[in-house]
Amino acid sequence: MKSLFFLQQFPESLLRPTIDFILSVQCEDGRIPWQPGDKTDPWNHIEAAMGLSIGGEYGAANAAYEWLAKLQREDGSWFASFV
Repeated sequence: MKSLFFLQQFPESLLRPTIDFILSVQCEDGRIPWQPGDKTDPWNHIEAAMGLSIGGEYGAANAAYEWLAKLQREDGSWFASFV
């Protein structure tokens, strides 16, 4: 499956600033906080990871998905936020 980035549904000039910002706040472990040094909540984290996927940044997106999967609780839930 190709991303919207590669299908050119949206111009790169529209997507790239957002993609670059998400990449700039993503931590080495894959976590994507609200802003540098801030908390991470599962909802916004996964939205940002999907933004990376749309932008064709598959390695960074996979790191984000894997980070969240590692923290999933046995009942399928996550904590409301992580610091």
